[in-house]
Amino acid sequence: MKIDNSNKYKINNQAFGAKIWVTQSQNFNKLPLQILRRTNQYVGEPWDVYTSVKSLDEGYTDVMSVCTAGFIQNGTNAFLFHLQPENRHNHNSKAVVEKTLIYAISKLRGNNDNVTAFLTGGASQDESSEGLYFVIKDVLKNENIPFSSVWGHKELHWTDLFASAKSQKIVVNHNRDRQIVKNRQDIEKIYEDIFIHKGDEFVF
Repeated sequence: MKIDNSNKYKINNQAFGAKIWVTQSQNFNKLPLQILRRTNQYVGEPWDVYTSVKSLDEGYTDVMSVCTAGFIQNGTNAFLFHLQPENRHNHNSKAVVEKTLIYAISKLRGNNDNVTAFLTGGASQDESSEGLYFVIKDVLKNENIPFSSVWGHKELHWTDLFASAKSQKIVVNHNRDRQIVKNRQDIEKIYEDIFIHKGDEFVF
């Protein structure tokens, strides 16, 4: 696959953009997941806005069914979050979710605008899941953050996410292990809302 660096984001005049794999469990489980858990680079329960937004350079989170997870990064540092739409801190306080994400963006932005994001998880047929996803997307749009998205599992299954600002690598486990993803059309069979910003790319 040829990479066109002219469209990539710039950090200190160096091109960068995430490479995104959508795969199944046998590949996802080859990642250093247990090491990340031991070094506090895992985002787990209760999946609320107060405890499940973590500053790190790489990490992972898992078992998103109706939840939405995201990775906001500047090419060096990042925030990884995992939010459950029916958790009372997320469901009843759109303003808190917005304020928390805006704070994360401001910390990453610093003196430049080189911040991007990736979103995944969610269930396309769940109203609360979709509502939270739109809140998060609106924050990114209002803050002028370029983002990519592989969101809305069509079968109410779960999604896992590994993301690294250091290596610009994002891995999504779709957990339909009989479904091998060979192209974008295969991803569209699994997820409802797929958007790849010009700085990012799928890898198959």
